[in-house]
Amino acid sequence: MQRLLFVVHGFPPDTWAGTEVYTLGLAQAFQRRGLEVHVLTRAPQSYPGEPDGSLRTGEFQGLRVHRLTRRTDGLAVEDSYSSPWVERFFERFLRELRPDLVHFQHLLHLSCNLPRITRTQGIPSVLTVNDYWALCARVQLIRPDGVRCESNQGVGCYACIKDHSPAWQPRLRALRPVISAGARGLRPLAALPQPSAKLARPFSKLAKRCGDWLALEARHRRVLAGYAAADLLIAPSEFLRAKLIESGGIEPARIIHSDYGMRTEGLRVLAKQPDPQGRLRVGFVGSLVWYKGVDVLIRAFEGIAPEKAVLRVFGAFDPARDAHHEQLQQLAKGKAVEFRGRFENNRIAEVYSEIDVLVVPSVWFENSPLTIHEAWLQRTPVVGSDIGGMRELIGHERDGLHFRAGDAQSLRAALLRLADDPALLERLGANVPKVKSLEEDAADLEQIYRSLRA
Repeated sequence: MQRLLFVVHGFPPDTWAGTEVYTLGLAQAFQRRGLEVHVLTRAPQSYPGEPDGSLRTGEFQGLRVHRLTRRTDGLAVEDSYSSPWVERFFERFLRELRPDLVHFQHLLHLSCNLPRITRTQGIPSVLTVNDYWALCARVQLIRPDGVRCESNQGVGCYACIKDHSPAWQPRLRALRPVISAGARGLRPLAALPQPSAKLARPFSKLAKRCGDWLALEARHRRVLAGYAAADLLIAPSEFLRAKLIESGGIEPARIIHSDYGMRTEGLRVLAKQPDPQGRLRVGFVGSLVWYKGVDVLIRAFEGIAPEKAVLRVFGAFDPARDAHHEQLQQLAKGKAVEFRGRFENNRIAEVYSEIDVLVVPSVWFENSPLTIHEAWLQRTPVVGSDIGGMRELIGHERDGLHFRAGDAQSLRAALLRLADDPALLERLGANVPKVKSLEEDAADLEQIYRSLRA
């Protein structure tokens, strides 16, 4: 095998989220193994003057990157998961590039049908399931009001993706037969030419709404069918693997569990110097968005004496422009909370030298958080929510502690336990598991690739 293509919904330097960073590191690991590596990604709409369908090819950190412009503003529901023109482009692109294998990392705002096209051209493919996009149009299986969904909600998702009273979601799902029948009947009528502009606008909105209803009804089946067209699926957590199998669209034999590899070359680990004031130094590292549960962590510090523990929050923080950041700032008043802001990745060892324990308080079903792996590489134990991949990764009382997701009192009890028992903290830190390197990850995957080629 000589030529490998990665397909992903975003890529540095445009976006630096977990999937994009992992794809970058994995692609570079394969290039070091002597393969010719290409990356196809969606270019964000921030590129001015380039129409949809424009392709720019260039280099990024030694990789050949093909950036396809596709704007997402105002997309209909169906266009977010299925795009005929993207599919036509991909057919031509594959015929010209002729990769030996395609590894899909994300299909959001591209098309769920790309694995089927790859199969049609006789090219084997692997798809890493990095989140819950196959089950949830919002990706994270959590509503804007904080209620977690155990599965896809069908047309009930309409209330969620449109931010219209998400509490209506169960009722809409129960009314699916009536709603779907009505949408099928009204859509062609609403699309008919109207005698005046005054009538045309509401009828046009009705036609779009009916189309969105029907697209949501079909989304679950169509996206899962797209995933199933790949030769093999990889889930970084057993929890996510089980969710996809429970959905009924993925056969157990077609999806395996394999956790992420992490970049370890040049890794620095600095010794943790005890806090001069004898406090437990609690850390949060990541994006300060509501579903990460930072508010739960700050509320957990109510009733913890400042001389006992301090919270250090590392992540971009702009309370003047971000309403959630402003709420966090207000919550932190009178508590031992320090907002340290964002930091360059080459300072990660310095960040972890300033904290004794990392807290991952997410209120959604995190898959396999890279921050947990990062903490382990820095010999730092983790306290995490007892749901999803967090519960799976963290060994309770072995290398970290669990607490009830969203429960500040439960988290406070876990932190006080560590503050009062330094021996427990030391034992948990000594037991953090070994983390798979990107080189090991690439070696394992290359064996999979070659078996699929054979």
